[in-house]
Amino acid sequence: MSSKLISTAILEAADSDPGSLEELIRYNSDHAESVMSYFGQSLLVTAQEMGDLDSEEYQEALAQSGPAMRKILDGIFADYDLDAIIAPVNSPAWVTDLVAGDNFSIASAGIAAISGYPNVAIPAGMIHGLPVGMAIIGKPGSEELLLEIAAVFEGLRGQLPAPTFLPALAY
Repeated sequence: MSSKLISTAILEAADSDPGSLEELIRYNSDHAESVMSYFGQSLLVTAQEMGDLDSEEYQEALAQSGPAMRKILDGIFADYDLDAIIAPVNSPAWVTDLVAGDNFSIASAGIAAISGYPNVAIPAGMIHGLPVGMAIIGKPGSEELLLEIAAVFEGLRGQLPAPTFLPALAY
């Protein structure tokens, strides 16, 4: 994500300072003891360093990534005669690890986002009392089919339990 997108989101979300990504990074640094007692802001700093969405480097990556992902997906759809690809939305929820950080071992949203192909994400079930999601990625123009697949799955899956607050885990 670029610093321009993050700065715009910050400005839209709050009427008070900080008003840009640069100001947020500075604020966090100035108040590190209270706002970053467990984690730093390396992702924010990296986004700030990436520069503008109009940069030549970004535009070149954007121009190459979409066609490359579409070629991969088109090959998978053709080679296996598929109408859709099913993938986990993310890893199951995890306990925050104050030493190693978050566990983003699975994430499928980028597949559809980069390719521009349609994607439906639905609740798939529960693992240890926490929800997990399923992504259904389709070919261009297959939105209606994806919604049908999602509806059939949800009908077969049945009702999920009502959300609850689980007790915090001790460290």
